[in-house]
Amino acid sequence: MKEKLTHTDLIFPILAALKKKNPHIKIRLIFPSKNCLILIKANNALYQSLTDLAEIKYFYWSQEINIPLIPNSFSGIIAVIHRNFLMKNLLFQKVFIFRINDIPRINWLISLNKYFFKGKKISLFLHSLEFEKFMSTICRRNGNRRVIQGNKASEDAPYSGPLNTDSDILISSYNYGQLKKIYKNISRHNYSVTNIGSELFNWPTWKGLIFKHSKPDIKSLPKKFIFFPLAIIIRKNSQGKLEHDYRESIMEIINAIREKNADIIIIFRPHPTTDIEELNILFKENNIKNFKISYINPIILLKYCSFVVRYGESLLDSRVMDSGKYLIS
Repeated sequence: MKEKLTHTDLIFPILAALKKKNPHIKIRLIFPSKNCLILIKANNALYQSLTDLAEIKYFYWSQEINIPLIPNSFSGIIAVIHRNFLMKNLLFQKVFIFRINDIPRINWLISLNKYFFKGKKISLFLHSLEFEKFMSTICRRNGNRRVIQGNKASEDAPYSGPLNTDSDILISSYNYGQLKKIYKNISRHNYSVTNIGSELFNWPTWKGLIFKHSKPDIKSLPKKFIFFPLAIIIRKNSQGKLEHDYRESIMEIINAIREKNADIIIIFRPHPTTDIEELNILFKENNIKNFKISYINPIILLKYCSFVVRYGESLLDSRVMDSGKYLIS
C-alpha cells in the first residue's frame, strides 16, 4: 500500500470485489510504515471494513526503529530485513503482487516467485474521473504547471511512473488507447491492460462494508450539516518559503455560509496533508463556532450532508456528483 488515504480508498472497491468473487482468497495489505497504519486506524469504519477483507501488516520505516544499544545507522538494515521477513511467503507459494510503486529491496523475492510459482506482478492505475475530465485537470503538483494540454502527453508527466513498469498486468480505469495519450511510450511495455472503468466508487460491495461499520458514526451526525473536505492549509517549499496560503479561501467560504445561516453545522474532514494545529489556530483566531472536525468516511458524509463546499480540486469531486449532491467550489 501507499501512505495516502486516497490510495486506500481507490483499492478498497477492488479488494471487496475480489473477496466477494472468491471468499476463500487470502489478501494481505502491507502499509509502508507504522505511522501510516495509525492514520488508517483513525478512520474506524474504513479500518474495520479492511479487516473484514484482509490481513493487515506494515513495514517499519527506518526512522521508526528505536532499539537500545543499536546505532541509528543500522535502522535501515533492520527495516530491510523486516520487510523481507514479511514477504517470506513468496518463497513457498504462488502470489499475485498488487502495487503502484516498486518496493525497494524485495524485487528478488518477486522474481523468484514469478520464476518458480508463476506468480504475477500487477500494477494499478486507478482514477474516479472520466477520461476527458482527467485529461483536463491533470497537472504537476510542483508549481501547478500543466503537463498535459489537449491530447499531448509530456515526457515527464507525473503519471508516467505507474505506467513505466515491468508488471505482467495493468488494471486501469482507462483503456489502452486512452493510456497512450497519458504515456506515449506505453507500447514499449509487454503488460496486458485490463480496463475496469472509472466508476469503481459506485460498486456496491465496498459501500456495504463501510455502511455496516459506520452505524455509530451515522447516529452521531447532526440532522442538517454542510460537508467541507479539507486539503493542505499552508504549503511551503523545501526551503521553508511560503508558496500557497489557503486560510483566506477557507474563511471566505465559512463567512459566506454564516451570512446565510449562522447556526448550521459545518463538518470539516481533514486530509492527511491538513495540519490540525494550523486549523485549530485559524478557527480560534476567527472565533469559528458550530462546526465539527470528523474523520467519518466521505461516502457517509456525502450521503447525509446538505451540500459540499471546498477550495481547489479533488478526486472527491466526481464522487460528490455521483452522490447527487451540489458541490460549491
